[in-house]
Amino acid sequence: MIHNVGDKVYWTIQSRGVVTERAGTVVTQIPSGIHPNNVGFGCIVSPAFQTRDFVTYLVRTPDQVFIVDHPIVLPVDRYDLLTTQKPSSARREMPIDRRDRERIKELAVLLGDDFMENEDSLCVSNWGKRFCFLVEDSVECVDRVKLL
Repeated sequence: MIHNVGDKVYWTIQSRGVVTERAGTVVTQIPSGIHPNNVGFGCIVSPAFQTRDFVTYLVRTPDQVFIVDHPIVLPVDRYDLLTTQKPSSARREMPIDRRDRERIKELAVLLGDDFMENEDSLCVSNWGKRFCFLVEDSVECVDRVKLL
């Protein structure tokens, strides 16, 4: 079965005789023969990761992303799995596309203006503006601009 971006899916993982159910949202399809690091989400696995000769999926769970070979459509009566699954011990996180932030910083540097930043905003005092960011689907974008 072919899944689309945004589909809710689940699958099982077996390790040391323990079966764990996982559920998440399809982020993208990974075409046959394509390395997961080449689908537009940055470096999410080792470059030595073996490509598959069939379509796989990048699936986001509450605490990380998984490359799933054969996910199953998540039945509505199992939606609780989206929030109540066992935490993962691996730390594979979706890199965040921060191009908007980087472009603003590059412009400030080009113009010789200082800036201060934290996780959710970037302040360029000479411009009298604070750029507030929001992350959705691993893309950070300007949410609003506040005057200083």
